[in-house]
Amino acid sequence: MGEVDAILNRVLKSQENYTMQIVWDVSGNPIYVGEAEPGTSTSDTGWRIKKITWTSGNPTQITWASGSREFKFTWDKYLNYTYS
Repeated sequence: MGEVDAILNRVLKSQENYTMQIVWDVSGNPIYVGEAEPGTSTSDTGWRIKKITWTSGNPTQITWASGSREFKFTWDKYLNYTYS
């Protein structure tokens, strides 16, 4: 496994009991990753959402919706949040 693959594996690793939503860019890189308890609708509050910044094909930064890792966001609104 290459270095980028190992980093991606760590970035996307989720506890097995969470549902995940992922938005990919045109290069096949995950840019938004959401996790929630199984059964949580994408329109319900209960998601934590991270944004991954890529530079030259490598993940360079992870930021969180409103700077928080708490499960208090709505996946359907992931583009409306500020990430820090």
